[in-house]
Amino acid sequence: MSQSTFLAIAKDPTIIPGVHHHCDEWCDYCLVTNRCLAFKCTDAHRRRRGLADGEPTFRSLDEAVAFTRSVAEAEGSSTLELDALVAEGAERAGLHTADPLAGAALDYAQQVAIGFRADCRVSRQGAGSARRA
Repeated sequence: MSQSTFLAIAKDPTIIPGVHHHCDEWCDYCLVTNRCLAFKCTDAHRRRRGLADGEPTFRSLDEAVAFTRSVAEAEGSSTLELDALVAEGAERAGLHTADPLAGAALDYAQQVAIGFRADCRVSRQGAGSARRA
């Protein structure tokens, strides 16, 4: 994405500085989307790429990281935590949280992943036995 596009958006006096740092990603219901730097930059990015509704905004994690860095540069903020996370991973970068909700979310994600692996094993075993019959 052209950095000059994001800079032009960031210079818009109607933008509420930093409002996107408190985003819950429910833009359709948000009262300040038209004053949000991240929303406007995402919209510009999607239009430039010719993405239709329902298509993912980014094709890869690298593209999403580059977008995030461009938005941060346009607003004049740092991406130190993102850079550390990408370079070293959360544990080595020292990014920890004591938030119990984050722990519950991680536990849930791990249990779902275990369930998916079990379902895949059952599906493969079932498919193999069906072919033998």
